[in-house]
Amino acid sequence: MTTVLGIDTATSHVSIAIAVDGVILGESSLPADRRHAEVLAPALALLFAEAGLLPKNLDAIGVGIGPGLFTGLRVGVTTAMTMAHALGVPVVPVSTLDILAEPHARDGRVVASVLDARRKEVFCATYRTGVLENGDPNIERLTDDEVGPAQVFLDRLLQIGERVLVVGGGTDVYAEIFAGHDSIEVAGPEYAVPRGGVLVLRASKDLANGLGQVADSVRPRYLRKSDAELNWNKAGK
Repeated sequence: MTTVLGIDTATSHVSIAIAVDGVILGESSLPADRRHAEVLAPALALLFAEAGLLPKNLDAIGVGIGPGLFTGLRVGVTTAMTMAHALGVPVVPVSTLDILAEPHARDGRVVASVLDARRKEVFCATYRTGVLENGDPNIERLTDDEVGPAQVFLDRLLQIGERVLVVGGGTDVYAEIFAGHDSIEVAGPEYAVPRGGVLVLRASKDLANGLGQVADSVRPRYLRKSDAELNWNKAGK
């Protein structure tokens, strides 16, 4: 049996799940605001209890490495690394934007993952989706994880010249930007935050493909400096 835990705290929510041999035994998504550390620990304890498992049963830990906001993202990645190091198991890093896009792998349109990066910016990535001849879902990246103004990203989506499905919490924060375009469909609120179940299944697949890493080698994907660093640099000028 291969038992994998999934943790993502890159957004305003703590999303976790646990799976054995690709079967999800439990998952939850809890609002955390800026209290990710306070929410994550008891949520993990409850998840293990409901699944009838202990941390020592884990074979790997999948973690959303962002991009995302500093406060939450650091908590999830640090927790995954610490647990994996203590247990002697690998960590499987997964882009948080991938986690948002994967439920739509069969959609057939371009899918754009968008998260609020604040400062009127979004974290974003785009994907080509569809179904292979054998019936399996297919999702391919078109762009790397990026950060930039929401309006600039929308303009790029409109230039694609195809129908686009936009997912993620950034569509709510910048609703006035993404609404009202014939080629753009905004997914419902149920797709606003990454799902732990999607993460843990992706991590299980990546683990089987040899993509697990030593815990100490995993790094969060911030894409830009924190507000504290920027303010410090401004103060030093």
